[in-house]
Amino acid sequence: MNMSEKFTELYNKLRSKRRRRKQLLLLEIKQEGITMSCMLGENLLWREWRALAVPKELDATYWRALEDVCREILLWSKVQVNAPCLGVVEETLLYSESITLPALEKRELKQAVAWEIEQAVPWAQGTYASAYLAEAVGKELQVKFWVAPEGVVAGLGDTLSRLQLLPIGIVADAEQAVAKWYAGETLYTLNLYGKEKSLAWAQVCRSPLLRSGAVACLLLTALVCGVGRGACYLAAINLQQAEQDLGAMQVWQQRYRASHQLEQQLAKLKQLQQAAKPTHVGTTIEKVSSKLGRECWLQLLAKSGGQWQATGVAAGPEALQELLERMQSSFKEVRLERSESKSEGVRFVLQFKEQQA
Repeated sequence: MNMSEKFTELYNKLRSKRRRRKQLLLLEIKQEGITMSCMLGENLLWREWRALAVPKELDATYWRALEDVCREILLWSKVQVNAPCLGVVEETLLYSESITLPALEKRELKQAVAWEIEQAVPWAQGTYASAYLAEAVGKELQVKFWVAPEGVVAGLGDTLSRLQLLPIGIVADAEQAVAKWYAGETLYTLNLYGKEKSLAWAQVCRSPLLRSGAVACLLLTALVCGVGRGACYLAAINLQQAEQDLGAMQVWQQRYRASHQLEQQLAKLKQLQQAAKPTHVGTTIEKVSSKLGRECWLQLLAKSGGQWQATGVAAGPEALQELLERMQSSFKEVRLERSESKSEGVRFVLQFKEQQA
């Protein structure tokens, strides 16, 4: 047994376990009437029979009458929507024949049976649906096939769909079909519908679990896309903020270098003051320099008459306020002449006078 066969066997077991917890409806069309029954695993839950003779031509009138009768039974039994249903057509209403073939592979057997059916039935190819069952007897295969006009199979399938049931197949051998379905296998060759893939896809589409999974996947995809777009937006904002911070940092670096140069100049001036006789102007410059602190930078200090004027930059309004308080402790008539907020800080102009000794 290769890996593909092992996987198929395991998948069938899992599907069988799930199917045995589900109810299976059987709609049997017979010459004198119809029988609808409900099974759960190996147990028969209920069975209802209604008289509805099959006419020579299965036209729209018959299918409407069948739909009305089945709807009455479904209302009585309270069957849930999209319940799996197996359509069964009595063998006397179909063309059937038994043949013997040598042992063949599945693909070769399918081709051989299709050729035998084409030779046996009176209908043109493409106007009928067929199914077959093959059993090995020694070195030979005993094959029985059933053939029905396409209109019969399509009419029954459409009727089941209008009843809001899930048609899992249309067969002639109900016993074999039920056994295969509860065993987790596909009906494959037993299915008269001739659209095994379509039925399987319909079952997948109508499965509440699969639909819930699809919705969950869509929601998860939308969530991931939303998170991704949100992350990109936040990253763009952070990048823009980083660029702004980098620009401000460059400005502060320039201010720091300028302040460092000014400090060097003040240090040289102090050295000159220490070497020479202290002057009144040098004392004022030293006092102002001591009041600046780490968050204020002096750009210009000038005197006009008895009035001093200091021009510089503060890191923020709080730093400027602290500078004013420190200046008021050592000078008189200290007032803020002008302040202007810029990206690099707060530009200020202070005016003050020296205290009389």
